[in-house]
Amino acid sequence: MKSSARRAKIKTAKITEENRQKILQALGPLRRKSAKRVVYKLTPNALKKINTRERQAISVSAAELRRGDKTVFFTPDTEKTIGDEQRDFFNAVKDPDGDYRMGSKSVSNSHDFKTPCNMAIADWNPERRFIGLLCERETAQAIDAWLKNSPQRFYAIEYAWKKGEHPKRGEFSPDFFIRKDKTVYVVEIKDDSEINDPSPENQKKFEYGRDHFERLNDWLKKEGINTTYQMNFLTPKSFNRFFIQLKNDEAKGFRSELDIVLGQGEGDNSA
Repeated sequence: MKSSARRAKIKTAKITEENRQKILQALGPLRRKSAKRVVYKLTPNALKKINTRERQAISVSAAELRRGDKTVFFTPDTEKTIGDEQRDFFNAVKDPDGDYRMGSKSVSNSHDFKTPCNMAIADWNPERRFIGLLCERETAQAIDAWLKNSPQRFYAIEYAWKKGEHPKRGEFSPDFFIRKDKTVYVVEIKDDSEINDPSPENQKKFEYGRDHFERLNDWLKKEGINTTYQMNFLTPKSFNRFFIQLKNDEAKGFRSELDIVLGQGEGDNSA
């Protein structure tokens, strides 16, 4: 300290309060902790089977059906599964000239409705169109089964993202599972606007979803289970091409316009 004072031409043997403060300010950055970044790495520790019987029931309100905000798909066999207390309402829903005609869609042949559920509910217009394509005769003949996922608590994938400067963690439930032979196509439906301007949240859903199914496929392979999962983010712009390739047994490796855009933005899974 004394030698430093001499070099600084401080002739007195004392360090003034002003000099003391300057020294402390200069040493301040040395005490700072380096910036840290949180990186979430998910490690699987078990392969858990989920039966479609465990999927939670999905409901819809009369007002949503009346406005056409949501659409219920049903078949001639659906009425057999409806309880007495709900039968009058169901009959009103399926009436093609009734108050709920904007939110109801009849699938005339039950064999074309290849889902284990007695009904399916489309939450918005892109899903309505997608389910309609699933129920077309050529598609039904080309696939083994499909399932509309519940919004939560059935098959959900963890992901992390940033909203502004704030890290967020959550879960998303892919919209559809379509089984064809030994491949299960996992489909998340988005709007066409995402192609040109994808949200940061959807980019993270895509990254974590891809990582999830890569880990699942590796696990299935090690267990000797001959099933492969493929995830796609689809918008209405890609529907026709996806279903053509699905029917022609060419959908393995399919990438939609949105898949390509989201894939270009992949980085590390950090928040």
